[in-house]
Parts: sequence; C-alpha cells; structure tokens
Amino acid sequence: MRDAVVEEYGMLISLDVPLNEKAAALLGGRPGQTLEELVYRSSDPFVNALYVVAMALYMEYADSSNWQRLEVFDLAAYAAFTLLQRGRATRNQAAKLLSWVTDQVLPST
Repeated sequence: MRDAVVEEYGMLISLDVPLNEKAAALLGGRPGQTLEELVYRSSDPFVNALYVVAMALYMEYADSSNWQRLEVFDLAAYAAFTLLQRGRATRNQAAKLLSWVTDQVLPST
C-alpha cells in the first residue's frame, strides 16, 4: 500500500503532465496546460499551496512510518480541495488550510 500511495503522489506532483479539463477548470488553467505552467507562472495562492502540500505529503509518505498521522493530514488537504470545489471556501481560505496542513506535516527544524 505504501508504494501505491507514494506512486500516486509522485504522479500528482509531476510538473510535466498536462491537466485534464476538470483539473484545469478547478485550478484556473486550461486543458493541456501543465502543472509547471500553473505553479511557476501563476500567483494563485491555492495552486501554490496545493503543490507544496502534495510535495510535503509525498516526502513524508516516502520516509515516514507514522501513516495514521499522515492520513489525517491527507484528509485535511482533500477537505480543503473539496470545500473550494463546492464553493464553500474561497481560494485564499483553501490556500490557508493547505498551508496549515503543510506546517503540520513537515517536521520543524
């Protein structure tokens, strides 16, 4: 299971994969545009926060043995995405929730 989750996050954070129509609409891009184009050429706080939390979860899933803790934050990231998708949160509110999740996932240095 661990390998499947790590592989799934690896695909999610692939910058060169073209977005499908649904993902492009939610992220504010256009179909065929890559995640790289959105992350590095956009000032959208939600897109940036989504990419950062996906990277944090990917790194922690690959290295961590505390899967239950990570599953809680995985669910919180999904909730932020769903709240935005359903119009119950603004892009800035969803970005703040994703940033909080990232802060909780990554160990303090």
